[in-house]
Amino acid sequence: MLLVLSLWPVFSAVAQESDAVYQAHTGLLIVPPFDVPSLGRYTATLELLDADNLQFALNEAIVSDSQSASAGSYSLQTQILSLYSLRAFGVRYSAELILSSEDPATFTLTTLNTSTEQMQSCEANDPGNGDMIIAGPDGPEGEDRDSVFRSLAVSPTDANIVYVGTERNGVLRSLDGGTTWQQFRSGIRHAEGSENYPEFWDMVVHPQNNNVVYAATLDSPGPIVGDYPSSSAGVYKSIDGGESWFRGSCGLSSSRATAINVDPIETNRIYLGIEGGSPSFSELQGQYFEGGVYMSTDDGSQWTKLAIDGNDGRNGYWQLLPYGDNGDFITFGFNFDDTTSNIGFVRISNQGSTTELFASELRELIIPWFTVSTDGQVIYAVERDAFLIRKSVNGGQDWIAMQQPVNGPIEVSPIDPELILFAQSAELRKSTDGGSSAEVVLQAANQIHDIVIAPADPSIVYVATEGYLVYKSTDGGDSFELLGDLRQSVLNAD
Repeated sequence: MLLVLSLWPVFSAVAQESDAVYQAHTGLLIVPPFDVPSLGRYTATLELLDADNLQFALNEAIVSDSQSASAGSYSLQTQILSLYSLRAFGVRYSAELILSSEDPATFTLTTLNTSTEQMQSCEANDPGNGDMIIAGPDGPEGEDRDSVFRSLAVSPTDANIVYVGTERNGVLRSLDGGTTWQQFRSGIRHAEGSENYPEFWDMVVHPQNNNVVYAATLDSPGPIVGDYPSSSAGVYKSIDGGESWFRGSCGLSSSRATAINVDPIETNRIYLGIEGGSPSFSELQGQYFEGGVYMSTDDGSQWTKLAIDGNDGRNGYWQLLPYGDNGDFITFGFNFDDTTSNIGFVRISNQGSTTELFASELRELIIPWFTVSTDGQVIYAVERDAFLIRKSVNGGQDWIAMQQPVNGPIEVSPIDPELILFAQSAELRKSTDGGSSAEVVLQAANQIHDIVIAPADPSIVYVATEGYLVYKSTDGGDSFELLGDLRQSVLNAD
């Protein structure tokens, strides 16, 4: 069923840096009566028609396949619109509506995503050869070890929705808590003449819409466009739960994307870490492609580098973690080759407009793993090869060091800042006293690469290892079961 509607939002618009950018503040939507088949979820297309009056056309509102075909007539009386940015005239945006009440008829506009066409409006976002599906390697090759890096991702609202990014084989997804898995690659580029996809280093599921997923992928540092091994990597986005992907890398200095996350308050705002470095391929050896922390305010289509420090382009950023109620983030910048170039811990606030260096005593360390409590006060940091946890309980002002067998990922519970899980090689430990003591809760078969405590249900914990083994706990990390060897059961399955 096709519904063609007009929406007249009643709220103010604030111009931002460009005449084509508007901010829609909380307000009311008024919609004439129209027919809908039933309560449920709809996908729609929203188009900005009149900037002065903020008038939109809602086109192609199609009921989902799972909804009933029974019809009824409803009118929307009032609706609160969440904060989001509107980019340009005549551009359509993918939106989602939920009819949650028949009397009175209440619709919720849950998401507003830049359309695929707009995402691919610059050369860096062009799909390239993404429509060509390749097999990917049937096992580790050379320096590749079937690593998942930090690409284990769990939906913030549904602990059964799990993603695992692979080193060269695309994306794996489970919708049933890890019982069954599917492999997806549509839209992901691959290097010409190669059977390899880019490495998936980090992934994040949208805080409000499980169909929207972002991925930071990489190869060697290098150009985002052109005939180079690096030009298949960068940022990817899916709006159908990972089944297909399109690139959003416009404005990046390099395709070596190592961390990505979504502002939980203003969800069109995305933060990205790019690692600086020299290409490993011969054509451009000797050149340096800068890193940095980038921000997008249009769902990942265009990126702008944040101004942090004079050395920020010579750093890598392997984690971007949110905390608090204001959409603030923490990252750590380091340079493997010259730690005197490190910028260390950085706090990002005020919608990306403010960056602050802190914890100067840790600045010249290599800290590839850290975790932060929900309120941002408790921070645990793991220094590479030091086998200790550095801890702050006052937002990074003061630190103590606790010797522990740790040299890998660390994760703090979203409901208890004293409960942490951390890894060294294939061994996972749990502490309930903030790291003072810990006990082994999992001896995995391979090196542990990522740990996620499910935000929607902290009793559920997922652990992913080299070789695409995934473990799961349903008792808060006290015990684990092996869900499967995804290399053998999915990637290499007939």
